Formats: sequence, structure tokens, C-alpha cells
Amino acid sequence: MIYLIIVLSIILILNVIGFIKNEVTYENRKIIREAITSYNEKIAFLMLTECLEKDCRNYLPYSCMESYWGTLFRWYDWSYKNIVPPDVLIKLDSHIRK
Repeated sequence: MIYLIIVLSIILILNVIGFIKNEVTYENRKIIREAITSYNEKIAFLMLTECLEKDCRNYLPYSCMESYWGTLFRWYDWSYKNIVPPDVLIKLDSHIRK
């Protein structure tokens, strides 16, 4: 009987950690999505004002983000820094709300 209680306690703890990780992953991906949107809006504004004669298509696609499941099941990483590649993160650094 005690083994059943221990196993159920472990399962409950893992479920709570999974729920919290899901919430954190959602919020981190939301931060990155908003930063990509802000970056693309800035690029679009620059295209209208300064880049009319040059080709300034430096938009960041949303597909540069890692999949939701890949981010969720990386249990050791609770930050937004590994959702996108490092070169994209450098571009988004000034657009990320802190």
C-alpha cells in the first residue's frame, strides 16, 4: 500500500511540474512571437521610409522558432533563449520585453 502512495505521489509531482513547464513554455514562446512581430514591423517601417531603392527584405519568419513540443520536452531549459537560433536572438534582443 505504501508503494502505491509513493508512486501516486511521484506521478502527481511530475504532473504539477509538467503543468508549470507548459505555462512557462507558452509564455516564453509568446515573448519570442511578440519580438518577431515587433522586429518585422520595424523592418516594414524602414522599407517604407529608407529602403525604397534597396532590397531590405530582412523579415524573420515565425518558422525560425523551435517546435512547441521540442521546447516543452527540454525539461532543463526554462528560458526563451533557446527557442530561436543564436543569430536570430541577437536580432531580437532589442525587441524582447523584459
